[in-house]
Amino acid sequence: MSYVPKGNVIQTMTHGKTKIYICDDHVKRTPEEIARVWKEYDAVGSRLWRTIVAERTRAAEVGGR
Repeated sequence: MSYVPKGNVIQTMTHGKTKIYICDDHVKRTPEEIARVWKEYDAVGSRLWRTIVAERTRAAEVGGR
């Protein structure tokens, strides 16, 4: 077995011959780190929502003609 980061392994996955370990040791602790994570989540969610709305709008326009 190769290097596994410190922390608790909370999930193990296999992809082909590769084993992937998900650990819980990388946790944001400072208020600045936590705020940055929430800002990134918000940005990703906003992009996703705009994409969904645009796709539904296009589908409605095509279906309505």
